[in-house]
Amino acid sequence: MRFINDFTSEELWRIEFNFNIKKVRYSSINKIVIVIIMSETYNYETIGINSKNGKIVWRLDLGGFNSVITDDENYLYFYNDGLLKISCIDGNQNKTAIKDVGHRLHHRRISIRRVLKDKLYYHGVNDAGRPNHMFGQINLQTNLIEWEYKLLDLESKEIELKDWIPSNESKHLITSLKPVKQTIHFDPNDPKNIPYRTIDKGVLKDRNNLYSK
Repeated sequence: MRFINDFTSEELWRIEFNFNIKKVRYSSINKIVIVIIMSETYNYETIGINSKNGKIVWRLDLGGFNSVITDDENYLYFYNDGLLKISCIDGNQNKTAIKDVGHRLHHRRISIRRVLKDKLYYHGVNDAGRPNHMFGQINLQTNLIEWEYKLLDLESKEIELKDWIPSNESKHLITSLKPVKQTIHFDPNDPKNIPYRTIDKGVLKDRNNLYSK
């Protein structure tokens, strides 16, 4: 792995790993490069590196392919039979269980999409490790799943999510390719209880079929 100056193309430092690099994250505020590596036997390591000198600051015998840095760049989140919160600065970790009151979680694993303030947004993952097009929100202060949905079209066919841009204002943009290519405006707190709206040439159109919880 090499760290290069964007302006001069100068190599600042280099580190060799025996395992494959699966993910690289960067906390610019803390000047920490986070590298997730995996061995041939699927054992993960997560490593924090000082971006100025290339020295390893911390190293953990854990990790996963799916990880997200919080917007303030202070923490890294994994899902591994619970939420794992790791400090980007020193590698200190805290693992908590997700509280699934009301049986909202319809799968054993999740893929973390984004963390905004005290909310974590995720996709559902099936047993084969593929997204199942359910998506939800977890309150990080309580670790409670606040909602989880799967959108259905007017013929009750499942809408397959291609991309999803969560927002702390509870207004989400979703794109899909199946059953049709479309852009969706979704608001779980819609005062009129409209499940979702499509965006057609800049105009919002209500879609009144029910989504499943």
